[in-house]
Amino acid sequence: MEKVLLLFLTLTSQIAFTQNSYHTYLSLRYSYSIEYSSSFAKQSIIGKNIDFKVADREGNSIIVVVKKLLTQEEDMTITDILNIPSSSWEANVQLPNVKVIKKGEVSVDSRKGMFLHYTSKGIDSPMTLYHTNYFFLFEGYLYNLSATCDINDISKMQPIFFRALQSFTFPD
Repeated sequence: MEKVLLLFLTLTSQIAFTQNSYHTYLSLRYSYSIEYSSSFAKQSIIGKNIDFKVADREGNSIIVVVKKLLTQEEDMTITDILNIPSSSWEANVQLPNVKVIKKGEVSVDSRKGMFLHYTSKGIDSPMTLYHTNYFFLFEGYLYNLSATCDINDISKMQPIFFRALQSFTFPD
């Protein structure tokens, strides 16, 4: 019986490893890196500030947006971004029916940032989407790491999203 259990554990751990292998993307333009699940594939980029986008077959996605701050924005801090009221986020995110779930501080690659979790309706479908966003200010740029999935898939996708977002490394 112990041999059967050991064989089962060995096989399932190998299957789990195969299903959850990761790739690393290095941005040639901004010199950051991020890991993403091998079940995701690079997507064509639409939008001038989007630097990286991957998605899986179900439409779950991870996107990195890098925006150069305007001169008048360069003194902005993460605390300033955290102090933006949830109602302002809900009114200004360009998606239907936005509802902020939670926001707060996050640390990635030894840098303080902000996380914002919210739901919205899909643009082309009635499904409810769950969005996890990390915001960082770094050397005159605003980095927005965004992960999105159907709200019904959140328990399956959060570990994949968390690993990707926490793997982010800023340029040296």
